[in-house]
Amino acid sequence: MTLLQHELQVVVGAYLLAAIPIGAIVVAGRMSPLYRLPREHLWRWWSRFALVIVGFAVLISVLAPAS
Repeated sequence: MTLLQHELQVVVGAYLLAAIPIGAIVVAGRMSPLYRLPREHLWRWWSRFALVIVGFAVLISVLAPAS
């Protein structure tokens, strides 16, 4: 696989993993108006969660011994 394919896999996987807490917030917002957030905030937080996941993936790949 090429580097571009690996990067694409990491980014898509990060967005899928970031969808889990955002989905929980959306469900909580439907159950109670106390947890309801504007969609713009949810999109922003989804991207931020994905960025953190990608950062950890890069950090792990740098610190992990090559095998």
